[in-house]
Parts: sequence; structure tokens; C-alpha cells
Amino acid sequence: MTADQHVRQYIDQLLADFRAGFEPFVITVLKTTHGADWFTVLRNTPDLRVLPDARNLQLDATGLVRIILAHWDSTFGRVLSHTDRSHLHEIRYVRNRWAHQATIPIDDVDRLADNVIRLLTSISAEHTDKVITQREAFRLERYAPLAAQKAWRSPAVWIAAICIGLVCTISIGYGLLSLTDTVSADTPIATASRTLDGTVAAESVIPVVETVTLVIPKSLALTASPVPAANLTFTASDSFPCQVGQIKGNGRTKIFHVPSGMYYIQTRNSSVVCFESVDAALQAGYRASKR
Repeated sequence: MTADQHVRQYIDQLLADFRAGFEPFVITVLKTTHGADWFTVLRNTPDLRVLPDARNLQLDATGLVRIILAHWDSTFGRVLSHTDRSHLHEIRYVRNRWAHQATIPIDDVDRLADNVIRLLTSISAEHTDKVITQREAFRLERYAPLAAQKAWRSPAVWIAAICIGLVCTISIGYGLLSLTDTVSADTPIATASRTLDGTVAAESVIPVVETVTLVIPKSLALTASPVPAANLTFTASDSFPCQVGQIKGNGRTKIFHVPSGMYYIQTRNSSVVCFESVDAALQAGYRASKR
């Protein structure tokens, strides 16, 4: 998998998480505000494509944003803040670029994750913590190598490296000098003494070298506890974004794919509709893939 494919897969996951949290929220707010006319209000949203049956309603990220912004003054402005509205505009912008296969910078992807997390937090979505964990894993994978490269190009790093090199050189030189002094001190020292008859007698004196042993109490010994490494790698199963065994339906083409189909794994965009059985997909107006 290339880097671009991994980024697009992460964007798919973010849009799916946004949809999972906001689809029930949008329907609940519409029912609470408009009562039995909620589906009529929803269908009157400009540029919105929805199924005629409210029981099989499947909205993607773009549809949810359009509904909220179109009915902001009458409905959603009472439960969401103006800051949330700005986050919705940014999500729509990134989603449109993603849909048109445009290149999306890493910073914009990270900002998309922040906007999704803030919006899910504002409605107290249950899976907000999972989205935060995925964002931290993405940051660790994407930004750590870039930060290391920039750090090595910094003048401060080069100055620190030069200083460390000088200190190491001085330490090695001082160690060699101390070793030379120790060898000289261990060499027998010849001393001369004069006898009564005037001759000189040489005596060898071997200095006594005392060895000092440093004992460290066990109470002061430092022990390092192993820290388990956190598994922050983001992975998606073959059935993503559906559960294992479910059937994937493409909301744009109205074609569904079974788990054994050729295009089942490749169908991962945010408009995927999950069905429990083939009959359920056929009743919703989908047709089977030819492969």
C-alpha cells in the first residue's frame, strides 16, 4: 500500500466515524423539532439525494453536512455552536477534494481529524476516544520522521554535536594521560644508598598500590521497569467500513458486493451502505455486481 492510499484510507475512516456519530444525531434533532414532518423537511434539503423510504435512509458525510447547514436557523443552530458550523464547512471542503481525487496535504488531513473529534465531542458520541487514538497513531507515523529530518538540519543540533565531540575527545585524552601516569607509578623505583666503605648500593623499591572497593547499598540501586509499547498502528479489515460478513452497497452506483466478490475489498468510500443479506440489498433498490 502506498503512502497516498494509506492517507485516503485514513480519510475514509474519519468520514465514516463522522457519519456514524452524526446520522442518528441529525435524525433525532429533526424528529424532536418537526415531529411527523421530519422526513419531509429532510427531503426538501437542496441538492440532497435520499431514498424515498425513511426506514432505509442512508446519508453520507456530505449529505449530513448539507442537511445541518441548510436547516441551521430553524433547527440545528439551537443545539450546535457557530464554531461547530465552521468545522462542518471545513469537513465539506476536504471531503469534496477527496471525492475529486485531489491531493490533500498531511496538515489538512490532521485538521480534518481535529474537526471530526471536536464535532463528535460536542454531541457526546460514544466512539470519540477511538477517533482520538487513531489520530495520535497517524501523527506518530507521519510527523515523527519529518520532525527527525528537520531536527538534524537545525544549527543548534550541529553545535550540540560538535560540543559532544569535543567533550568526548578531551575525555579520551585525559583517560590516556591518566593511564600513562598509572603505568609510571607502578614501575619499580631504584634508590641509591652509600655504604660505610664508600660504595654505592642500589635498592629497588616497589610502591604499594592500594585498591579501594566501592560498595553501593541495594537500597540505592536503580531498577528500570519495562514499559510496554503502545500499539497505535491504524489498520482496516477487508470488510471496512462494514462488519465481517456484511454486504457492501455503493451508494452512488447502487451496486452491492458480496464478501467473495472481486471488488468487495476495494469498496471502502464513505458512501458505502452495509446490508445483512442479499434480500435486504435488493429491497433497498441495489443490484448485484457482475463480478
